[in-house]
Amino acid sequence: MKIWWVIIGIIAVSMSSCLLGTGGNAAKPVVVMEDTATYQFEPFDSSTILKIDRFFTIKKSAGVFNGNVLMYKAGMLYKGSYGVSNYLEKTSLNDSSVFQLASGSKPITAIAVMQLVEQGKIHLTDTVGMYIKDFPYHTITIEMLLSHRSGLSNYMYITDSLWLDQEIPICNDNLLDSFMVKRPDPYYPVDRKFNYCNTNYFLLAAIVEKVTEREFGSWVQENVFDSLEMKNSQIHSDMHMRDIPNLAIGSENRRWHIPDYYLNGITGDKGVYATTDDMLKLHLGLQSGTILDFPTIYNMYEPRSKYNNNLGSYGLGWRIVKARKDYPRIIYHLGWWRGYRSYFIRIPEEDIAVILLSNLARGKFIGKEELINLIRD
Repeated sequence: MKIWWVIIGIIAVSMSSCLLGTGGNAAKPVVVMEDTATYQFEPFDSSTILKIDRFFTIKKSAGVFNGNVLMYKAGMLYKGSYGVSNYLEKTSLNDSSVFQLASGSKPITAIAVMQLVEQGKIHLTDTVGMYIKDFPYHTITIEMLLSHRSGLSNYMYITDSLWLDQEIPICNDNLLDSFMVKRPDPYYPVDRKFNYCNTNYFLLAAIVEKVTEREFGSWVQENVFDSLEMKNSQIHSDMHMRDIPNLAIGSENRRWHIPDYYLNGITGDKGVYATTDDMLKLHLGLQSGTILDFPTIYNMYEPRSKYNNNLGSYGLGWRIVKARKDYPRIIYHLGWWRGYRSYFIRIPEEDIAVILLSNLARGKFIGKEELINLIRD
C-alpha cells in the first residue's frame, strides 16, 4: 500500500445561509482551515449553490431530511447544515456534528479487510474456517462475505433470544460465541445468489481481529482513520452513544430521541461515527490511491452478482449502479439504523462524491441520481 499522501486535510468552503439551512441569498464563501496541509477547493457557481440550498431547505421544511450535506465535484465543494443535532434542546447542527453511518460503515470494513489482503495476511479465496475455529459453514470464503453471497442468516433475528440482559451491549466476541452455539440455518446455499446480510460484515470484523490480534475499532482507527486524518471518526462499540463528542442524536419523528440499544455494540456491519468532512477525506483517499492500491480499489468496484433493475449489483463493500449510455457508473452505500441515515454516493470516474449524514430516519431515501444531478447537470 502506498505511504504517500495527496491530501491530509480539508479546507472547507461554506456559506452562512446554507450552514444554517435557512435558504436565502448566498453569502461570500468563507475558507476554514482545519488541518496544517492545504488542498484548494473552489465553490460551485451561484446557480448551483442556490439549487442545492433550495433542494435541502425544502426537504428540511417537509420533515424528510435533517442533517449535514457535502457535495464535491473535481475540486468544487458545497457544504451545508440543515436542522438540529438535538431535537429536545434544539441545538443546531454544524461542521463538527458526528453521525452514525449505519450500513455506510460497510465500505470501511471492506477497506480494512482489503488492506490485509494487500499485505498478504488474508486471501479472498480463504474460507472463514481458516480464521474462526470450528466455523460450521465450511465453504464460505472471505470474498463471499464481502459480496453478500454467503447465504447466511441475519444475526439480528437470533440475538433477542440469546442475549437476555439488554441493558448491557453485546460485543462481537459475545455474538460470535452465540452464533457458533446457535448455528442458525442459512437462508440460501453458499454462493447461490446475492443476499444482503449484516452477519457477513460482523464476521469480517471478527476475522480482522483474529488476524491482527487487535480490537477491530482500534485497528481501523490507526490504519484507516488516522491514515487519512479523519480526526472526527471512530468505531463505537458501546451502546451509550451520547458519550461521543458533538453527536447528532438520532430520531424517527423529530419529537423524541431513539434510546440506546444493546446491538449498538456490534461493529463491522455498522458502528462507524463520522462527519461529512471526514467522509470526503475517505473519497479523496480512494481517488488518490492513498488508502489502497488502485488495482485493489478497482477490484472492489467490480460486481459479484447479476445487476438488478432496482438495486444494481454489489462488489466488495460497495453497491454498484451499472453505467448506461447517458450516465456513468455509480459506486455507493447507504445506511439506515435507529434514527440515522447515511448516503455515500460516488462517481469515481468524474471525481464526484455526494455525502449526506442525517439524524432523522423518516420517509424514503432521496434518489441517488436526484442528488448527483444537483451538481452534475
